[in-house]
Amino acid sequence: MTAHKNKKTKFLRSFIFPTVFALPLIGCDGGGGNGGDNNAGSIPNNGLVAITTDNAETVANAALVTMDASLETATQSSSTALGVQMARPGRFGLLAFAMSQLQWFNMETGGALPSIAIGTLPENNVNCSSSGTATVHLTDSDNSQGVSAGDNIAISFIDCQNTGDQYRITGGLTMEVKSFQGAFSDNNWQISFSLSMSNLSATDSDGNIVSLDGGFTLEIGTMDGVVFNGILSGDALTLSINGSTHTLSNFRFESSNNESNNSYEIDASGTVSSNELGGSVEFETIATFSGIDPGYPTSGAMVITGANNSNVTLTAQSDGINVQIDIDTDGDDTPDETYLMEWSLLWS
Repeated sequence: MTAHKNKKTKFLRSFIFPTVFALPLIGCDGGGGNGGDNNAGSIPNNGLVAITTDNAETVANAALVTMDASLETATQSSSTALGVQMARPGRFGLLAFAMSQLQWFNMETGGALPSIAIGTLPENNVNCSSSGTATVHLTDSDNSQGVSAGDNIAISFIDCQNTGDQYRITGGLTMEVKSFQGAFSDNNWQISFSLSMSNLSATDSDGNIVSLDGGFTLEIGTMDGVVFNGILSGDALTLSINGSTHTLSNFRFESSNNESNNSYEIDASGTVSSNELGGSVEFETIATFSGIDPGYPTSGAMVITGANNSNVTLTAQSDGINVQIDIDTDGDDTPDETYLMEWSLLWS
């Protein structure tokens, strides 16, 4: 795969109903930092990786693109619930994936699902318009034919592909609305919903495969259609792209985006493991990242911690071009190495 160099993150630019977003996952192409050793071995269970001057940039890249993978958005569309657009191999993420489910669910509860009369049967078998099938079980808790608390939809795909889509879907997806206030049309709303996936995968015509197992919850809302606040969190989620596996655990990403001036703020925490890292690291923002979309952060800091409290701290510089890297290999709170690096070389 091709490394995506000089990338500028589009933090939440299209926050209302983005249908798909795309971004590089950890080390799947060796891009960013020092790349990685491409270790194809299994990931040790809760095995923290010792952070050294040799692997610090690879570790930092893993934490950064995980945050990126949870928050970046784009606006490509899909006619299926999965909402995955693999226009660029090896790119995928969570926020717009979640929002695509909400958009699709909102449409379907209004009766727009082809070949299904909502509310007439608890379970419906659907022939996908190009090939394959899907079994859909929808519960409209208050028969409002719109999104409301208690609604849920469960879909089981079997090689499902709709006309115009570039991918074939297999596996299970369940979405449940936890709470909803306001109205989307009034630009004053707040919603919380969960998504769980079981062996859910999408394969494009070139054979690229994205798969997800696990789940997460998204809380998102706005009071004025200008400032959007969101929290994406979960206990465990495994994403695999063409066999390159990345697992998030105990994760929480909080974000705020101001559409009037494109400013953003982001806080993140969690644990990420991958077969490229050969284990796991813990990450946490110790000062909120902030900046102007589509640029890199101009303030804020994140610490990534590995075995024996070894760590690397990333501190954004006010120029929005550079980041300070402090590497502490023995956890004594004294950096063993400190230097500046361009964001675009580290976060790619």
